[in-house]
Order: sequence, then C-alpha cells, then structure tokens
Amino acid sequence: MKHDTCQLKVDSDSNLTVRVVGDFTSPEKALRATDLLRGFVAIGKMQASQREELMELMNGIQIQTVDSSVHTNVAVRAELLLRLSRTRLQ
Repeated sequence: MKHDTCQLKVDSDSNLTVRVVGDFTSPEKALRATDLLRGFVAIGKMQASQREELMELMNGIQIQTVDSSVHTNVAVRAELLLRLSRTRLQ
C-alpha cells in the first residue's frame, strides 16, 4: 500500500461516519484488498446474524475499489452506538 487517509465525521445528530481510503500500487492489489475486506465483513455478518444491533453495524460498512484505491465507509447511527455501548457495559 502506498498510503492511506482516514476521515471521521460526527453530524449534528451525533451520527458517526468513518471514511478510510487506502492507495495501492496497482488496481489488481486494490481489488485483492477489497475482496479480503469484504470477506471479513461477510464473516462478521455471519457472527452477528443473531444480534440485530451488530447486524445493523455490519450493514453500515461499504467497501469499493476505485482505480488503485480501496474506499471503506462506515456509517453508524448515534442511537445504535448507545445501544451497543449499553450492551457492552452489562
């Protein structure tokens, strides 16, 4: 990977958006990384299938290849973050 960037945004309703871009040396390497990341998300969805909150979190992950870059976006509602944090504390 050549380099990466990360942006974090919290909107006025406290919803969270994370954007990560990784630049690779070739489109083929970017595509392999995209496939790998999508595989991890698929495994996460299988593990989360019994928990609505975790499935919603996993469904908020978008991964795509643009030329020789991998763009990963994660969108999480503030209410979901609160529910997950309460569950974790119990």
